[in-house]
Amino acid sequence: MKDLNRKRINNFLRDKLLSIVILLCNTFFIFLFYYSTVDEIEILYPMIITIFLIIIYLVIEWYRYYRFNFQLEKFIEDSSHKVVISTYEQRDIYEVINKIHNNYIGQLEDVNIENNRKSKFLAQLIHNLKTPVTIIDLILQKQKSGKLKAEDINSLKQENMVIYDGLQNVLNLIRLDEFSKDYVPTSVDLLGTINSIIKKNKNYFIYNNVFPKIEIEEKEIFVLSDRKWNEFVIEQIIFNGIKYSASKESPKYITLKIEEEEEFVILKIVDEGIGIPDYDMDRIFEAFFTGENGRIYKNSTGIGLYMCGIVAEKLNQKITIESKVGVGTVVSIRYRRKVNVR
Repeated sequence: MKDLNRKRINNFLRDKLLSIVILLCNTFFIFLFYYSTVDEIEILYPMIITIFLIIIYLVIEWYRYYRFNFQLEKFIEDSSHKVVISTYEQRDIYEVINKIHNNYIGQLEDVNIENNRKSKFLAQLIHNLKTPVTIIDLILQKQKSGKLKAEDINSLKQENMVIYDGLQNVLNLIRLDEFSKDYVPTSVDLLGTINSIIKKNKNYFIYNNVFPKIEIEEKEIFVLSDRKWNEFVIEQIIFNGIKYSASKESPKYITLKIEEEEEFVILKIVDEGIGIPDYDMDRIFEAFFTGENGRIYKNSTGIGLYMCGIVAEKLNQKITIESKVGVGTVVSIRYRRKVNVR
């Protein structure tokens, strides 16, 4: 405490050094003037008054300085503590500190909300992985007892795909936090991205008896986006189309089209799936919302479209969805045209 007070006194004297020097110089010149015009005895009285006033001034200033700094320390410990302000300078300092404090609290609340959101998502995603793990365990028990059937192998493949998708969603959820560092805006070959996704997921198409149909005349179409994140969005939408179009009877198709509007390019992904009910349309981009289709398809997570919406917003791309039950769904992604990026 003594060291702290000593430090305050030193800081106070340093702050007031210029004022003290000016006052002393002023006093000196007054004395010099009096000394040249009056007797020495008459000089003593104004000298005492001047020194006394300087001391009074310094005491008052010290009191203001000490009280303000003391209360600031209390405010740091407890933000509800009221700070008494004596000068306009102190008011300005307090307003700046209070603004910084409020900004810090706001950022802290945002971090807490984001952490809670992430924890909720991870918990839900991990919970969703428990079901396929349980099913795989039951299939393995059948295998041990020699009761394994051909359809069990298909179920095993399907549940393995569910686990893969779940882990991929966890990875992408984590990557979203680093979006600003991971995001590289450039001219992306849209047709090349589509062909790459189809080639990579060829077996997934075949397994679900769903086939891609590209109705794009242009050989090259470049748009402004991020290569990896744009691929994630398109792939997720195609996955959804396959999932809800899968058929063991007649084959279904996912059609990809391109429309051009002035400075925009619109990619349309059309599936022949079960469609989305009108009463679910307003909530399809909500986290973990699976709606009516989620009751039919138990492997629905409700995280895919949510993440697509987040990524599309960050990429400054617009996603719109039209759907009719029993007919299918049309997902449109609007891009800006190619720009020259070096």
